[in-house]
Parts: sequence; C-alpha cells; structure tokens
Amino acid sequence: MPEQIKNIRFPANGAQPAKSRGPHLLARWGDILNQEPFFHRLKSAACWFMDKNIFCIGFLCFFLVTNFFIIGKYSSYPWWHSNGCDSDGLFAATTIGLLNGSSLSFLMHPAASLCSLYGIGYHILAIFSPQYNQLFHLNQITSFFDALRILDLAVCASRIFNLLFSLVFVAIFFSFLYRLTRSRIIATLVTFCLINMRGFLYYSYWSRPDLLALLFIFASLYLYYSRTPQTSCSWTSTIKLFMLIGLLNGLAIFAKIQIIPAVVILFGSFAIYHVFFVSTNETSQYLSKRLKTSLVISLLNMALMPWWMLKRPAFITPDYLKYKAGLFNTLVYGRAQDNFYFPIFIILFGMLVVSLVFLVFAQKKSTVGIFAQRLSYQIFFSNCFVTGLIISIYIILLPISGNLAKYLANTHHLIYSMLTNISYGGYANTKAFILSDVWKKIVILYNGSFNTLIRTNIFYVMLGLMTLSLLRLITKKGSVLTKHYLVVLALLATGIIMDTVSGFRGDVPYIRIYYMIYSLTFYCAGAALFLSLELKQPPSSSWINKFLKFFCYWIMFCLVAHLFSATVSFFKQPRASGITDESPILSYSNTREGINNFWPIVEDRLRQVQGQGELKIYPSKAKIEINDSRKENSRQLLNEGLEYLKKGHEDIRNISKAIQNFTNAIKENPTDINTYLVLVNTYMALGSYQEAIGFLQLALIEFPEEGTLYNLISACYEKVGDSGLATYYLKEKLRVAKKISLKIK
Repeated sequence: MPEQIKNIRFPANGAQPAKSRGPHLLARWGDILNQEPFFHRLKSAACWFMDKNIFCIGFLCFFLVTNFFIIGKYSSYPWWHSNGCDSDGLFAATTIGLLNGSSLSFLMHPAASLCSLYGIGYHILAIFSPQYNQLFHLNQITSFFDALRILDLAVCASRIFNLLFSLVFVAIFFSFLYRLTRSRIIATLVTFCLINMRGFLYYSYWSRPDLLALLFIFASLYLYYSRTPQTSCSWTSTIKLFMLIGLLNGLAIFAKIQIIPAVVILFGSFAIYHVFFVSTNETSQYLSKRLKTSLVISLLNMALMPWWMLKRPAFITPDYLKYKAGLFNTLVYGRAQDNFYFPIFIILFGMLVVSLVFLVFAQKKSTVGIFAQRLSYQIFFSNCFVTGLIISIYIILLPISGNLAKYLANTHHLIYSMLTNISYGGYANTKAFILSDVWKKIVILYNGSFNTLIRTNIFYVMLGLMTLSLLRLITKKGSVLTKHYLVVLALLATGIIMDTVSGFRGDVPYIRIYYMIYSLTFYCAGAALFLSLELKQPPSSSWINKFLKFFCYWIMFCLVAHLFSATVSFFKQPRASGITDESPILSYSNTREGINNFWPIVEDRLRQVQGQGELKIYPSKAKIEINDSRKENSRQLLNEGLEYLKKGHEDIRNISKAIQNFTNAIKENPTDINTYLVLVNTYMALGSYQEAIGFLQLALIEFPEEGTLYNLISACYEKVGDSGLATYYLKEKLRVAKKISLKIK
C-alpha cells in the first residue's frame, strides 16, 4: 500500500494518525486549540509561510484578483450595473438599514452571516476613512442622490469583501483537498477547474451569501478531517473543536438556508462511518467519560436554547399579513404555526435520552452495549455540534445591532422566519414533486455548461464515479481504503442531492446562475479524492484496475490541458469598460420591493426635508423639468426607434439601436406611457421578460392606475414561471380599479 494512501486522515476512533509531511496551510488549526506553549505555536505559524502550498494558493488567488481588478473592473462600477445582479445592492442596503436601527424584514434569504460580516467591514472602514461614517447616518441625507452615493460606497466595499471571501474559500478548499489527497497537483488542478467556471467567477464579486456558506462548510470539514482521536488534543480542546465545527455550520446555515441538506448528508455519513467502520477497543473509563460529558452537554443545550425565539413575533398579525407582508411572506407566514416548541424540544430531549441510555448500556457486553459503544463518539460530537449551532444564534446579529432591543427583536424574527421558511417556504414557489422532471432539468443544465473536462455531461460522470466508488467500497471491505471511498460517496451524493433540491426551484437558467456552485464544489472534492485513490493504487493485472487507472490519467491530462488553455483564453478576453449607463430610476424600482428596511428610511427622511405634499424621490419628478423641448426630443427618439425596429429583420443591430432610442425617449419624457408600452412590447417580443418587468415596474411608479401595465407585468411573470407574482399583480389591478370606481362615485 502506498504510504500516501495510508496517511490520508479520517476523523475516526481507532484510525491511524497521519505522518507529517511538513507543515502546510491551515494544518495547525486544530493545534491552536491545544495547550501548547506560545512560542511553539509561533514557530508553527512561521513554518506555514514557508510551505509549498502557499505558492499554489497564491497562483489560484492571483487568478481571481486579476479577474476582479483588471478583466472585470468590478470595483469601478456603481451600485447597480448590467454585469451585476439585484443582490449587489440588496444585501448591502439591508446591512445599512440594520446599522441604522431598522427591523429585519427579509424572509426568503436572510443572509444574516453575510450582513454581519459586511457590518464588521463597514465599521473597520469607518475607522480609517471618514466618508464611510455616512453608512451609519442614513437619517441625515437631504436628497435621493445622497442615498445613491451611500449605496455606491457600501456596494463597492461589499464587492471587495466578496473577493476576500472567495480568496479565503480558495485557501480552505485547496487545503481540504490536499488533506484528503496528499497531492498538490490534484488539489491545484481541481481547485483551478472550479474557480475558472463562470458561476464561480460571478460569486467572486457578486454580493451573495452562497460562497460564504460553502466557505464555512469546508472550514468545518477541514477541522473535522484534520483531527483523529489519537492526536494530542486535550479533552477540553476536543470539546471546543467540536463546538467550533457546530458554530461554523450555524454560520453557514444563516448565510444560506439551502446549505442544510449538505450539512445533514455530510455529517450524517460520519455517523454511518462510526457505526460500521470504527473499532470499539477503548477503555471503559474513557468511554464512560465521553458519555457523561455528552449527557452534561445535552442538558446544557436544553438550557441554552433561546425558546422565546421559537414563537411567532408579535408584529406578525392578521393585519400585517393582509396589508404589509407582501405575497411571499403572506404565503409562508400564513401557513406557519404559532411556535416551534414541540419539534425542537423533541430533538433536544431525544439527544438527552439517547446520551443517558448509552451511558447505562455502553459498559455491558451485549448487542446493545456494542451498538452504544460504536455510536458514543458520534453522540458526543452531535451534542457539541448542537451547542455550536445554539451559540451561532446568539452571535449572528451582534455586529449589526444598534441596541439590545433591536438585537433581540431581529434575532427573534430571524430564527422564527428561518424555521417557517424551512417548514413552509416550499409551498410558495415549488412545483409538483416529480423526480424524473427534476433530473431532466439537471441533465439539461449540465449539457454544454461544463464540458471542458471530458466532453460529456458532468452529471452522468458523477453518477458513474458514485457507482465505481460503491463497487470499490464493497470489494475492498475491511481494507484501509474502505473509509476513503465512503468519503467519496458522501461528497458526490451531497452534490447530487443539492442538484435535486435546486431542481425544484424555478427554471433551468435560474439554477445555472445561482445554485450550480453548490453541487459543483462537492463534485470537485469527491472527484479529486477518487482520482487520488485510484492513481495511488498498487499495480494490478486486473483489467478493471487498468481501465480505471487509464481513465484517471486521461482526466489528469484533461485537467492539465484545461489549466493552460483556460489561462491563455482568460488573459486574452477583452477588458470591461468599467462604465455603465444604468438608470438610477430603474435601479430604485428594481430594488424597492426587496430592500424594505433601507428605502423606507430614505423616504421618511425625504418627507421631513421636503415637508408635506407628494414625495419627490425619483429623479424624473425631482430633477427633470418636462418642457416642450424635452417632449419633442422624446417623440423624435421614439419615431427613430420605430424606424430601426422596422429594419430589424435586415440587421439584428437595428433592434439594439431601437431599444436604446426608446430608453433615451423615456429619460427625456418619463410621463409618456406610449414609449413605455412600445419598449415593453419590444422586450416581450424578444423573450426578454426580465427587462420588460424592470420597465413595467418603472412605468407603474409613474402610472399606478393604468390597468394595461398590470396585465403586461402579470403576463411577464407568467412567462418567467412566477405564477405567484403574476396573480399578485392581477389582484392589484382589481384593487386599483375598485379604488378608481369609488373616487368616481
């Protein structure tokens, strides 16, 4: 057996500790918790910088930094631009609102971990640069453009933070792969393959919590894999380590709820491992100490659980659901129960009972006793893990809470809303549970989206690797490799489950942009370990082994070729301009509904500044005087655009010119509904329904009583697959019609 295979660590009772091959990045994380002399730890940290891994990670990080500052120039764009997405402004504005004393009101994706880290970053920036103090004084603005400048500051800083998150993720993911494979070549090639994907590059600058959730997950996995029961960690350090793993997973869940299946599968697979593959040759004294500690911690968990956060917040009243909550919140909160005491109590009480039963039976030489011994390690870990989760509840919103009352209220809302979202949120936007349809979506998703490696559908490849790993697991039962193929199965299964969960959400393009990052990350990790295990297999005359080794060498060749070709094409691609002509009016209309703890503060402040009367928040009403000259320019632009549109069949570029003319006509005269209708109908004819929705929302600001606009926006939402919002706007049309009829009477 090759020495490298023997040295792959797995956190198992009775597993052989890995022989050190020199210090490497993050290898001392577990040791930091040890009771070691300060200078010993300082020496270890110095060795970290001398390790070869730092050069691999430096190359990977250089790739992302170059893409951010040179290729994409993302730091120079304003808060809303065509290369970004709505969340660029959404999470930054949500953080600003919370820092200014507003209430947490974003239910679908709380992103509490992301907002908390943004809050810490804004505080640090304010220390070194006085201009960032504006982020904490939103109630001092004097115009709509002040709010835009504040958003510019926050979003540009948030993009830098997201780049830092992506760099930390690269370091952790590479270190995790190196820990598993003991091969810098495999770890570097697979990590590069992941970060070179278009989806990952989006997340390196998009202000979204998905990559942050993966960062916390893989940090916890690294800590779990880097420890074995035979290491010199003290008992107290072991407890702290397991609680830290729970804390990291709690932060991952608060970053993105969709990561929960990955947490359950990965750490559930470790429980299976400890039941079937771990030796139970332990002293009775050590076993008793572990179970007694587990019992005490389970009691502590019941005491620490913030039970008062599990009930419905007082503000979620029938009137709130009817008039203020919005469609999605109404669907979710309306179905939710008043509290979640019973399920949480059953879970914690069950863990307490199991710890007590195992403590009683573990010393007995019976079937139950052996089973209790095998599960004792995982029960101990699970109780520490839950403690870490509970601690994450208490600390998650501390960095962005102005006072104790807001901290308690917002944390209460966060916990209750997350539980309702997990339990009832699926009713709001999930289609029928037809697994075959979901898998068809996944297959379509991967066709052509990731074919650099082996020119075939990656989903089928991963199913094949799972089958091969299962066969290896069966044929090598009892060998030292068994546990490593179990890890491959766990990682690949996690990716497939994440794809399946994503398949129930929206259309295929939506999944491709936002959710492929989850499954592909676990696919890469599982495939890297499989490659390592197969390439380091001893020589064999079996044709199956020869075929698998040839297959793995082929993949390695493809990965090396991909490294060079992708690097060359990356640096050859044209640089972004760093300039955008996005309208702040359109930006406001696209985010007004989603950022409902930022814009209301702005609007209330402007009402104080402007006094009584109609609020003039939009540039079209506050800054533009619609005189005869502007109306004439608008009509001329509209006519020119119609001429370009007629010539669209001759040259597709004429359609782009027509759209640009219609947009400029709206800027000249935002009070002409005909221009809006022409532009919207053009977008709808092209199938660009999201763009049509943006201008329809803008038109509804100017013409809130125009029924045609409600019909069009409802039709657009039907086309993009959001029947809930389509119904909502039809109801709004009826409500407005009744309001108009009452005025007439």
